[in-house]
Amino acid sequence: MNGLRLIQIFLSHTGEMSEYANRVRNIVSRENSHWEDVHKVTVRVLTFEDISSSYSVDGVQAIINQFMEGRYDIYLGIMGHKFGAPTKNFGSGTEEEYKTAVAEFVSGRSRVARVMFGFCEVPLNPFSIDLKNLKKTKAFRKEMQSNLLYFSWESDDRFEEVIRKQLSGALIKIINDPKNSVPGRARYI
Repeated sequence: MNGLRLIQIFLSHTGEMSEYANRVRNIVSRENSHWEDVHKVTVRVLTFEDISSSYSVDGVQAIINQFMEGRYDIYLGIMGHKFGAPTKNFGSGTEEEYKTAVAEFVSGRSRVARVMFGFCEVPLNPFSIDLKNLKKTKAFRKEMQSNLLYFSWESDDRFEEVIRKQLSGALIKIINDPKNSVPGRARYI
C-alpha cells in the first residue's frame, strides 16, 4: 500500500446506529481496492469504538475529542431518531463531534476537508420512539439545514447506495482540490 494517500473518515454516530456504522466500515472495506487502483487513495474509518474506554460520558467525550483532533479528513455523522447522551457542553456526543468538525472545517487550519451528515428515516414502531429524544433530533436537523446539506435514507436497502455515493463524491472533491495536497493536510502510507 506504499505511495497511497491516506484519507481518514471520522464516523460519528449515536449508539442506536452501531449497525449502520459497521455497514459503513464494510462499504469502505469493499470500495478501498477500487479507490486505491483508480484514485491512489486508501480510506480508513475511525469511530468512538476505536477508543477503548470505561469512563463516564463526559470522560469519554474528552478522550474522543483529544484523540480525533487533527486525525481525519472527512467527518461523517449518522443519526436515527435518538439524539444521544449529553456531554458536559452539548446535548449529545454526536452533536459535539459535528460542531467541532464544522468549526475545524470553517477555520481551514485542520485536515477536515469535508463535513457530511446523514439521517436514518427508516420507519419505526411508534411505540418504541422516545418523543423527547426525537424532538432534540428534529431541532438538531433543522439547525443543520442552514449550515450544510445533509442526506438521508428511507430504507435499509438504500443505505449502502447513499453512503457509497456520498463518500465517493467527497473523495473526488478532496482529491481534486489543490489545497488538500498542502503538506500537513495530505498523508501518505
